[in-house]
Amino acid sequence: MVNTSSAFRGADSDACLTSRPAKCLRSPVSNRSSLKCEPVSWPLPEIVQALRSGAIDACEWLNPWLDMAMGLHQVASFYYYPAWQEPGTALALGINRRLWESLDEGDRRLIEIAAAGEYAVSLAEFNTNNSLSLHKLRAEGTVNIRKFDDAMLKTFAEISKDVVANAGSGDDLSRKIYRSYLEFRTLIREWSDIEGAYLGIRAFG
Repeated sequence: MVNTSSAFRGADSDACLTSRPAKCLRSPVSNRSSLKCEPVSWPLPEIVQALRSGAIDACEWLNPWLDMAMGLHQVASFYYYPAWQEPGTALALGINRRLWESLDEGDRRLIEIAAAGEYAVSLAEFNTNNSLSLHKLRAEGTVNIRKFDDAMLKTFAEISKDVVANAGSGDDLSRKIYRSYLEFRTLIREWSDIEGAYLGIRAFG
């Protein structure tokens, strides 16, 4: 969410990219300085007040459900989508390897089933509440909901590619994870384009 359209100007990408540096929040692995934006970290309880006061111009947070719960829609005038890191969070349950290996097969399966069930419930919960919250946000009409134009999204993609590559060029583990990420991304991309095509036909009814 942003306070002014000059922070992210969907209709005029060049103006957005060459306007004065805007103070915005930084996602954990990103650096948006290439977008003429000054990334800053901000304490969670102070984000709403920072937007209200103009201390920051924009905030990249989570989704309509949690954005509204936090009150961002009360201090921001514009809501841009899609987030360029989407699809986003991949949740994982981490267990000490020695502890895991000390468990019998039955206990391991119980943990795996419980974790998978919680993930499915969490996804359903977020999809439902995001839908309800977005509908409420549109109905209230106080926030201008806009889609980034293709030129802007292309710029995001080019910069994020460099950011992720840099994050994956560190130690051996980082390089291993980065290679695995690229391999699966290449593999899944074709299927995602086909499987996700159904979204486009919703416009027909």
